[in-house]
Amino acid sequence: MTMLLYGRPPVVFDPPATATQTSPLIPGSTALETVAPGSADGVMLYAPPGAVERRYTLALALKALKPGGRMDVMAPKDKGG
Repeated sequence: MTMLLYGRPPVVFDPPATATQTSPLIPGSTALETVAPGSADGVMLYAPPGAVERRYTLALALKALKPGGRMDVMAPKDKGG
C-alpha cells in the first residue's frame, strides 16, 4: 500500500511509518509534483496555511490518489483560507 504524507500532522493523527513524505519544508522528502498520477492508495495531508498553496497541494494530492483511495486532510482552523 502506497501512502503519501504532506507536512507534520498533530500527534493525534498517527501516520503510517511507511508513508512517503512529500512536503517541501521537510528535507529529503519527495516532491509531490513528481508522484505518478493514480499511484497512491492514500494521502494524509496537513494543509498549508495559504489558500492558493492549499488548493495547489490538494489538487496534486488528488491527482496522485488512486480511484477509491483515502484522503485525510487537516488544517488549523485559525490559519489560511
